[in-house]
Amino acid sequence: CDCVLSPYSGLCMSLQVRLNAGEAIYLAANEPHAYVSGELVECMAASDNVIRAGLTPKFRDTKVLCESLTYNTGVPEVLKGDRIHDHVKVYRPPFEEFEIQRMEVPAGESVTVPTNPGPLLLLVDRGAGTAAAAAAASMMGDGLQQ
Repeated sequence: CDCVLSPYSGLCMSLQVRLNAGEAIYLAANEPHAYVSGELVECMAASDNVIRAGLTPKFRDTKVLCESLTYNTGVPEVLKGDRIHDHVKVYRPPFEEFEIQRMEVPAGESVTVPTNPGPLLLLVDRGAGTAAAAAAASMMGDGLQQ
């Protein structure tokens, strides 16, 4: 394991997880983490409790950080995704706030995916395509569209 010591917080991040394309990990609340290199998508549940540990000029509350950490040890489970369609894998962490679907659609083909009862974000990292909703959009509470 590599150890990266932050001169700002004194916190030693001693576990480095390297993911291959198409792999994911999930972390429970109060687990410190840092993005080092590569490309990724990070999803977090709605929260206002980000506690910075260092490597930032923003405010760091070391006392609150140390009180909130779980101090769990071990390697996080690497999710490979479950195939739900020829071109779609779903990554489901063990909590209900969100899931991620990864679509790899060959040129000239199309994919129909089931509707989702919650908010939906489509991120295209290469290529081009067209996305269409199966039903007309309707307004929901707080101005969210379905």
